[in-house]
Amino acid sequence: MGLQIVTDAKDVWDSVRCMRGYSGNDPTMGLLVATLQEALECGDLDEWVWTSTENMIADATTKWMV
Repeated sequence: MGLQIVTDAKDVWDSVRCMRGYSGNDPTMGLLVATLQEALECGDLDEWVWTSTENMIADATTKWMV
């Protein structure tokens, strides 16, 4: 069974897909991005997908969605 991660955080999604690496100020985010990139490269993570916030069930149950 494959592992798929879906996010609505476009900046994080873009950072993971970028080959230059994370260049922001948050060292924790840099570690997250590097970990996800490695998981994709090694095959531990099958798919990294971005979706609109409106499609995120957790957000829809906790936030007002227009």
